Amino acid sequence: GLKTIGSAAFSCCTSLENINIPETVTSIENTAFYDCHSLQSIYIPQNVTRIDNYTFYNCTTLESIQLPEGVTNIGDYAFYKCYNLKNVNIPDKVTNIGRYAFNYCINLRDLRIPSTVNSIGNPIAYWATIKNTVEAGITEIELPDIIKRAITEGDILYCGTGISITSGKLNNNKTKLLINENASR
Repeated sequence: GLKTIGSAAFSCCTSLENINIPETVTSIENTAFYDCHSLQSIYIPQNVTRIDNYTFYNCTTLESIQLPEGVTNIGDYAFYKCYNLKNVNIPDKVTNIGRYAFNYCINLRDLRIPSTVNSIGNPIAYWATIKNTVEAGITEIELPDIIKRAITEGDILYCGTGISITSGKLNNNKTKLLINENASR
C-alpha cells in the first residue's frame, strides 16, 4: 500500500475539503497540503511520526487536527496561517517544534506544549509565534521547564507588550515578560 504522501502532493488543491490518509502511510513530506484553502478535516494515521515543514501552511479553513501519538517533530511553518485552527493536540512524544509552526493561528485558544519538547525554533521565532497568537486572543500556553530555562530578559524585545510568564504559564493579563524565579539560562 501507499507509504508516503510526497512533497507538494496535494499542494494548492483549493477544492480539497476532507481527506483520510490510509493506515499504511508512515510519512507526510514537506508542503504536502500547502495552500489547501478548503481543507476542513484530515485523518492522519498513527504510524506517521513527523509533520514536516510547511505541511499545512495556509490551510485557512482547517479547524482541528488530531496528531498521532507517535509524532516527534512538528516542522517549520507546519501550521502557519491556519487562521481557523482552534484545536491541536501536541503529542507527548514531540521533542521539536519548528520555527513559526503556529504563527497566525488566530483562532487557537489553548496550546499545551509537553515537557518532552526541548526545542522550539529559536527564541526570536518562538516569541514572534506567541506574540501573534496572544494578540489574537489565546489565553494560556503551558511551557515545559527546558523552554522556560532558555528565556532571558532580552526576549522581551521579541514579545511585545501584554505578555508575561509566571509559574510556567503565559497569559496576556500582565504588561511585561516576567521570568519565573526558577528560570535560568
